[in-house]
Formats: sequence, structure tokens, C-alpha cells
Amino acid sequence: MAAYRTACAGPDMPVRAPLGLGECGVRSVDAPLLRELTAHRDGRVRASAVAGLRLLDAVEPGRMRALLDDPEPAVVREARRALWS
Repeated sequence: MAAYRTACAGPDMPVRAPLGLGECGVRSVDAPLLRELTAHRDGRVRASAVAGLRLLDAVEPGRMRALLDDPEPAVVREARRALWS
């Protein structure tokens, strides 16, 4: 878990690190970082962060609705899944 937190905070973050953090993280500790990453410049990272939030059961419907207009199709897919799962 600490490795995922470190990876998500680093400049050379692997695209799937936010998803990994969602799989093994702690909602109260890791959800704020994943929420930040929903605004990352890389759409793949944004999608991974949304998936991580869903796995942590930390979805904020308002934020997810806003992501339905994201230019990256993977983000839209993950936001839909988060809203309707």
C-alpha cells in the first residue's frame, strides 16, 4: 500500500498506480489523493483514479457527473461505472 501511495505522489507515476491504491488503500487516507488525480493531465491516470475511488467506495456523485464530460473515453466509462455500480 505504501508503494502505491509513493507512486501516486511521484512525478513518474505509473498509469495504473491509482487503481492499485484503490484496491488496497484506506478510504480515509487515500481517497483525497485519488480525488486529486481525477484532474491529472493524463486521461489514463484520471480513469485509473476514478476506478480506484470506486473500489474504495469513495465516489462523490457530483464529481463523477462532471467527469461524464471528460474528453477521455476511459474516464467517462469509469465515471459511469462508478455512478451506476
